[in-house]
Amino acid sequence: MNITPEISIVIVNYNCWRTLKATLSSIEDNIDASHETIVVDNCSPDNQLSHFKMLFPNVTFLQSSVNGGFAYACNVGADYAKGENILFLNPDTELKPNTLGRLLMAVKESGKKGIFTTNVVNATGKALKSHGQFLRLHTMNGFFRSISNIFNSSKKETEEAAVKKVDWVTGAVLFMSKSIYKEIKGWDEDYFLYHEDTDVCKKAADRGYGSYLLKNITIEHQHGVASKGCITTKAMAKTEVIISRHVYAQKHLRGIERILAHTFMITHDFVRQVIHTIASLFLPKKLELNALRLLRLVEYYAQTISYGTWQSSNTVSFEKKFGGSTSAPPKIKRAKQ
Repeated sequence: MNITPEISIVIVNYNCWRTLKATLSSIEDNIDASHETIVVDNCSPDNQLSHFKMLFPNVTFLQSSVNGGFAYACNVGADYAKGENILFLNPDTELKPNTLGRLLMAVKESGKKGIFTTNVVNATGKALKSHGQFLRLHTMNGFFRSISNIFNSSKKETEEAAVKKVDWVTGAVLFMSKSIYKEIKGWDEDYFLYHEDTDVCKKAADRGYGSYLLKNITIEHQHGVASKGCITTKAMAKTEVIISRHVYAQKHLRGIERILAHTFMITHDFVRQVIHTIASLFLPKKLELNALRLLRLVEYYAQTISYGTWQSSNTVSFEKKFGGSTSAPPKIKRAKQ
């Protein structure tokens, strides 16, 4: 008889095999909650999937024929999941023993319905950002956010509270029920990388669900491993941050605020990248990275004008709308076992 697991763990992998091994090993030590583990490989080029299937026979591995982005792969894994709840984990996270049971208990005891994360730290125990404010015109850079935090300080919950309500939580450690996942129609595949977690939480908030930080649980995260590869990958990842902010603004801001947000991002991010490129003229490694980022930004804004969309050309949804573009990925087939 098949028993429905309490948690389906969905991990999206792209070339993170070393850290993925540690992640899967740490999950094996969690025997305090029934769970299944699903790894979606986003078309990693190094052919290690077969080896990992032998190393972890109890893990379900799904292979995508294309790197369709983080949101795309999350949906592939979640659609396959059989659990009552879904825990989305990055392939560079590690769980301490009994984390899954404590997570389930904390969610139940909170009495909240919505999306949850935990404290997130690096290997040295330093706290990493695991939540934040929704993207608005007044939260678009550090100075604006600082001013906003001053005015919102009276709304903050007491430090003693075990559960803290926040706007959004990180996709590196994101927990929700399968029913909420279905209600919000999963992750938005218009995002390739970054801000898709903010979008998920915003969609949940629009339906009356909150996002929460479970302050008594901690998960380790080696932030940025997936983007520490070649210089082209680094440039792409940095540029996708900017692109995804445009996508979010187009979807969730309205009227003059949307126009001003796009204008601010274009002028602020583009001008800043031009300055960084000029400043690195005598630093060959930094010059190559900054030049690639600047070139990608120019291509992106030209594409925005040409196609009339803020989406990244790396996304599956861009290819579906504008098939035949040389920058779009090939036709997609959902990942197969």
